[in-house]
Amino acid sequence: MGLVFYRTNSSYYMFYQSNEPGYVGCYLEKWTGTQRVNIASISAGCDNIGANQKFSMSASVKNGQIIGVINGKQVFNVTDSSFTQGTVGVYSHQNEGFADNIVVSLIP
Repeated sequence: MGLVFYRTNSSYYMFYQSNEPGYVGCYLEKWTGTQRVNIASISAGCDNIGANQKFSMSASVKNGQIIGVINGKQVFNVTDSSFTQGTVGVYSHQNEGFADNIVVSLIP
């Protein structure tokens, strides 16, 4: 499960958690068309989220600073100002997922 933000056409950031064998962890990727760039990844703290387990995640962006949080713990803090506007969404790949309590807000 994950979040997609600053999406415009085929360009966006994607922040997600994966339990796929050989690819376990949390990832922040930048997609431009079909090109994927890994901006940040971490396995510690993201590798213990199992199937059918609830977890919370958030991404905040301000002035190019992107902060990703899983279960209240910051998992990355990076700078990338490639995209500055767009839409937001929820992401799921090869699994069933359920999202609730979705909040989108402006950071003053």
